Amino acid sequence: MENVTVDQLLLAIASGPIRLIDVREPAEFKSGHVEGAVLLPMSLIPLRKDELVGEPPVYLICESGNRSSQAMHFLSGQGIEVSNVEGGMGAWRWAGHPVATGMDT
Repeated sequence: MENVTVDQLLLAIASGPIRLIDVREPAEFKSGHVEGAVLLPMSLIPLRKDELVGEPPVYLICESGNRSSQAMHFLSGQGIEVSNVEGGMGAWRWAGHPVATGMDT
């Protein structure tokens, strides 16, 4: 369990396969997300946690880092290794990283 910056996430994306899970709601995801992110709203994390076991590494993102941090603590308590993106999509946008829109993942 660790926190990573948006720049560290960008490097992880470039370095090899990762699973980036966006824990926001569908409307938030549609308005802007990291390309390649998979939408899995926080309310569904407990029901679908088994999908996050194993490789490749799992990164969690939300708008500000709060919801993804809560999800990280829950999942790590279940023995699942995850990383939280500090500052979330707000920090991603502020850093000038590309943002995808729509529901394509």
